[in-house]
Amino acid sequence: KIRININNLIYISKSEYIKVIENVVENFRFVKEDVENNHLHLKVHNLVLTHPVVGRSTGFSNIQKDLLIKAAKKTGFKNILTIEEPIAASMNYDGAGQSVIIYDLGGGTLDLAFLKRNEDGIPQVIKIDGLSNYAGDAIDQAIYDFMDVEIEKKHKKNVSKNEEIDMLFLDLCRDYKERSSRLIRMNKEV
Repeated sequence: KIRININNLIYISKSEYIKVIENVVENFRFVKEDVENNHLHLKVHNLVLTHPVVGRSTGFSNIQKDLLIKAAKKTGFKNILTIEEPIAASMNYDGAGQSVIIYDLGGGTLDLAFLKRNEDGIPQVIKIDGLSNYAGDAIDQAIYDFMDVEIEKKHKKNVSKNEEIDMLFLDLCRDYKERSSRLIRMNKEV
């Protein structure tokens, strides 16, 4: 979501590309049709669309949010409610009269919200913000950079060729991070 803008392109090959917004429309269409045909067996016209916190620190703008809404409308959704991701994450928290900090570590942003529920359990947003440099993609890149240096020390060659990121190796770094995260959770549960 963080990379959506009018001119962004996804290259399929050296000469073949699609606009990111077209990709988003196709993804929405796929999910909508799957839910309608294989799960609910009825037409879906309503959508709750979560998005990163809008702001300079996250790099996510109202223009990008509007592009997501436009893509959802092109897909056939009529009623679209947008909610910032950490607010959506707080929906299951039911601590009436309590304060809570919600953090949502996504691929492109780390979104934070400080909420207080009144005695009736209705949430009030005290503060909401986000950071773009401390999210999953940045962690993947940090692992990649570390491993690139270590491989250079040990084998005298870089993973990166001509200063370009090796996407396959970056995917391996992401998989390593996710597997490590699952192992940490499993060890805490045991």
